[in-house]
Amino acid sequence: MDIRLSSTEVIKIEMVAHEANEDVSSFDLNYRAAYPPSQPTTFCIVFSLHTLQPDRYDLRLEFVAWFKTAEPMTETFRASNFTDINAPAIAFPYLRSYVSNLTMLSGYEPLMLPTLNFAKLHQENKT
Repeated sequence: MDIRLSSTEVIKIEMVAHEANEDVSSFDLNYRAAYPPSQPTTFCIVFSLHTLQPDRYDLRLEFVAWFKTAEPMTETFRASNFTDINAPAIAFPYLRSYVSNLTMLSGYEPLMLPTLNFAKLHQENKT
């Protein structure tokens, strides 16, 4: 099946500067696939990110990566590893770049999100 990343967008963002009482940073990332019912050749990966950087900021955002397929998706495709492993792995570098640029342009040291092994995350979530 021919699949391509068609676009990315930030649908929600909140960045609050603060002086944290804690010295511990945090990083929480969740993602899921979504399928618009009226568009059988479109799906998206929705990332929800929350990171706390002590003495700097608290950042929360939702980032969506839209994918298009050449033909309508089947239930077999939707249940495959592509939407749980491959598509997030394709889209994640765009999120990493956005966060790095956002923090830098906001006057902070660029935040480099860690690289992730989506196959490993998928396996851990199954157990």
